[in-house]
Amino acid sequence: RAALAGGARVIQYRDKRGDPAGRAAIAHELNRLCVEHGVPLLINDDVALAAEVGAAGVHIGRDDADLARTRAQFGDAAIIGVSCYNELERALAAQAGGADYVAFGRFFPSHTKPSAVQATTALLHAEDDKIINPLIEGLAARTGIEKQLKTLTAQVLSWSSMAQLTKQVGLADKVADQKEFE
Repeated sequence: RAALAGGARVIQYRDKRGDPAGRAAIAHELNRLCVEHGVPLLINDDVALAAEVGAAGVHIGRDDADLARTRAQFGDAAIIGVSCYNELERALAAQAGGADYVAFGRFFPSHTKPSAVQATTALLHAEDDKIINPLIEGLAARTGIEKQLKTLTAQVLSWSSMAQLTKQVGLADKVADQKEFE
């Protein structure tokens, strides 16, 4: 609710540890709220759950469902994103295969994904005119983010989106964080 109140334009639900019934209940409620606010809900790494709740789309990684099968299941109207880690070729293939966006990262140390593949900012320069809808993942929590954003922004002004993975903070901080980036 706080993210929607803060002006979020897309919500992604990611929970790899919860029990299936609990995850489904949360996903159904999130989808209801997102529909109510006219904001697309994407389900991370769970094509079946995304289909079950009628989410606007899904985000898949290398260990998830195949992009072509996912697109066939959801249709052209769905938003489908693909994790590309630090692999430009994977991003170009995903884009050619019908992905709506590709995600790179993590670029900076992460408390939520400490073992995630490290991407370097050099990737941001490589073929950036060929990547249509990139998303930069793995920004640190609010502390120190200004320096990280300046680093990335100075290097790639043409990239359209950034995702911020944050540690759990109070609801007021989540709304303030979203307003701060508008």
